[in-house]
Amino acid sequence: PWSACPYKNAPPQRAVTISIKVDVAHRMARDARRADFSDRVKAGLRNLRATIGRRDAILETVRQANASLDPQDVGTWLLHQSSQWIPAPCWVLVTHDANGQLAILADIGLTSDIRPSVWATANWVIRHGTEFFSADLATDSRKMPGTIGTVVAFPLICRTRTVAALVGIDSEPSRVAPQLGACLPLLRAILEPPAVALDNALALQKMEA
Repeated sequence: PWSACPYKNAPPQRAVTISIKVDVAHRMARDARRADFSDRVKAGLRNLRATIGRRDAILETVRQANASLDPQDVGTWLLHQSSQWIPAPCWVLVTHDANGQLAILADIGLTSDIRPSVWATANWVIRHGTEFFSADLATDSRKMPGTIGTVVAFPLICRTRTVAALVGIDSEPSRVAPQLGACLPLLRAILEPPAVALDNALALQKMEA
């Protein structure tokens, strides 16, 4: 009978279940904190090299980048490619508009809190014509007040001119700046066709205007 059962006053089993769930949640949160943006970039370098290091990768990029003469289409295509190459939550392409002012041509995942970071990074890249990597913009030695997050950014260079800035950003800081190692020269090479395609599309748009 139940009255004789020695376990009748034992705590309900669900208390143990809750404890297990809490432990799992803590482990998942801890693992998520470890896998910051720089760590995710590092973990994906082998796949990135396999993707952009293929013999036909440049030819395929040339074909796709020139599939449209609309700058918006070229920019949107490039951002989708970039998100496959490097897992940034936000990608933005900044270039000069018809009046010569910097403007956002296309974006994926852009939010108001990281908009100042995008502008500051894009300005720096276009002014210097070189890549920009930062673990934490808030503490970066290049002094960009009001900025946050981890950043990878690349200049799109055509005929020695920086046509645009390609900015990937995660609003959370990382332990170290993202490192691309041997993939960086490959990325520089594969970004040349989109730079030429974008420059041609912008020139055509300006001429039509």
